[in-house]
Amino acid sequence: MERTGAQRRGYKGAAFLSGGFRPFFLCGAAFGALAVPLWVAILQGFATSSAGRLGPIYWHAHEMVFGYLAAIIGGFLLTAIPNWTGRLPVMGARLGILLSLWFAGRVGVVLLATTSCPPAIVFLLDIAYPLALLATTLREIIHGRNWRNLPVVLLVATFTLANLLFYAQFWADVPPLLGIHLALGVAAIMISLIGGRIVPSFTRNWLVRQGIQHLPASFRNTDKAAIGLTAAAVIAWVALPDDGATGFLLLAAGMTQFVRLARWQGWRTAREPIVLILHLGYAWLALALALMGLAILRPDLLGASIAMHALTA
Repeated sequence: MERTGAQRRGYKGAAFLSGGFRPFFLCGAAFGALAVPLWVAILQGFATSSAGRLGPIYWHAHEMVFGYLAAIIGGFLLTAIPNWTGRLPVMGARLGILLSLWFAGRVGVVLLATTSCPPAIVFLLDIAYPLALLATTLREIIHGRNWRNLPVVLLVATFTLANLLFYAQFWADVPPLLGIHLALGVAAIMISLIGGRIVPSFTRNWLVRQGIQHLPASFRNTDKAAIGLTAAAVIAWVALPDDGATGFLLLAAGMTQFVRLARWQGWRTAREPIVLILHLGYAWLALALALMGLAILRPDLLGASIAMHALTA
């Protein structure tokens, strides 16, 4: 660990490429900020092309998930994995190559939306980044013998498969939203798994420093139930998005996540916004799952698109 720390401190390259969060959080956030108003302009007819192979709604859905979200996932994993494994982080030229692959995918999808560029070419451009991120994640976890986090590799692989399913619409009778839903389901499970470690851990550390004895509950059956119900609910949502049983599963997952969150003593961190915001962010996952269930069971009260945007927000 000391050798790894010394190697990290000895890095002499550009600071921008010294850690995964720097380029991917910056570029992902900037891309999201630019892409949404551009999509609104396209939707209103101010910027469009009749030659495009990808409609504006699906362009928006794909790029917010496999453009913006994929960058944020990459930035987080490339920053967290060295802490999990004790290995040197991906930085410098290797990190620059990953960023270039992500950027090439964004250029490719713009071409798909505005020109008659063959979908196969764009697919190859766009799938390169998630495949490279998957390979990097697998390599680091195996070399670090960090078997506890192997499920993260499975989630990244599923996210990559979801992008493939999106492009499958051009060659087979595959609903375009199938891949989008699968990717969002992966994101929800990631938040439940990794957020379920980070939020109570950071909260416990802060409460201990303040001398507060009421600490977050340790990992128990409630946590297992919340993760399990969330996984079951999003799988059902991908397979049967309009089924009543899916609605009940989503509601149950949301309610259980609220119970899980309450056990982490978040209200005691009101004096520390940087910790409190973690609880508020996690609460949004619980609320979104419940809203998605309500949209299925009572579509007269809440539209499915609004509920899904609660999750994506």
